[in-house]
Amino acid sequence: MNIANADNLKMCGLDIYVTYDKNVIEAAGIKRSPLSSEYGWDYRIQEPGIVRAVLATGTEGEPLRGDGVLFWLDFNVKGNEGDRTELKFQIDATSIYDCGDLKNEVPLDLNDTGIFTVNWKNILCDLNGDGKVDSSDIAFLLKLAVGNAELSEDLRHIGDSSGDGRIRSNDAAMCMRISTGNPLAPPSSGMKRNTPRSSSVTVNISDNIEVLAGGSIWVPVNISDMKDLAGADIVLNYDPTLLTVKNVRTSSLTENFDLDFNVQTGQAKISLSCKDGDGLSGGSGTLVEAEFTAKPNAGISSLTLASVRLNDSYGQDFEISALQTEIDSQNGELKVIVPSLMDAILCLKILTGMDISIDDTDADFIAKGKIELSDVIYILQWIAGIRFN
Repeated sequence: MNIANADNLKMCGLDIYVTYDKNVIEAAGIKRSPLSSEYGWDYRIQEPGIVRAVLATGTEGEPLRGDGVLFWLDFNVKGNEGDRTELKFQIDATSIYDCGDLKNEVPLDLNDTGIFTVNWKNILCDLNGDGKVDSSDIAFLLKLAVGNAELSEDLRHIGDSSGDGRIRSNDAAMCMRISTGNPLAPPSSGMKRNTPRSSSVTVNISDNIEVLAGGSIWVPVNISDMKDLAGADIVLNYDPTLLTVKNVRTSSLTENFDLDFNVQTGQAKISLSCKDGDGLSGGSGTLVEAEFTAKPNAGISSLTLASVRLNDSYGQDFEISALQTEIDSQNGELKVIVPSLMDAILCLKILTGMDISIDDTDADFIAKGKIELSDVIYILQWIAGIRFN
């Protein structure tokens, strides 16, 4: 049961009635979600074909943060394969009350309905339809997240395990929990979390990077101390007249993550998800690396982190969920250099031991960490038009 547009809603009362065909399914339980993990839930079968979900316990004044699954209803299947039933809200009986106004119901749009079909294929997160949820479904979900596979309406419903209406790495985290049988919601802390943001994380790209025109360079996207990170969705923009993205890879910090990426003109979309579902225990370092190839003209390209979404192993978005962690994105830039005859002369001066006022590494055009005669040859070949990488 999903909820949207309920950010900062502080629930002190809730009754939700759902109707269904009693010959196809029968209500059997209710589970907390990450969105409402501080609340306790109960259910009652009012009569065959009608189940009532009620708010049993909760931290008074604890607000909801973001959109997603409010709770899960469990059903036992009674029908045969192919049987279907509509899941509808009983509008005249369903109500939610905010703690700040217990006299008036929160306005609700209850017109959205669902269809339950008895089928061994395409259960939640089973994106390839083989009747189980495993690593192949997680890999396909990441392809959907970055746009490397066509997202049909059916696939969106199957893959959107977080219930926020989108396919992102947080869904991969939830699907991983489903595949391993782990609890879908974190344990209740018993504490109010409607406090100002308690921590911040920095994701940044260096602004002191250079590459030879026609050459390639790996550019790191770094992250500060980040505990419990299990997934990320990054949109990286750059100047397509100067650069193209050739590849993206994980780092030693995220070597236990699956990754997929999609490159469009001037933009790379990157999604990654932890393979074991536990996430990082902590640490700082490189989150991912993008390999840029420079075009044969000089200039400076901004490397802009247009979007950075991070989630934990329960699919909770660090910034907009109850975790309330501020994400500070710091952009960088990449300078494309066209070598000249003066650069060759500079290298020769360094090789002959002449004292010049420049860092030797600035003349290391093939990135060995030292100046050699091969750098001079490289520059002369580039000027002659017989080398562009």
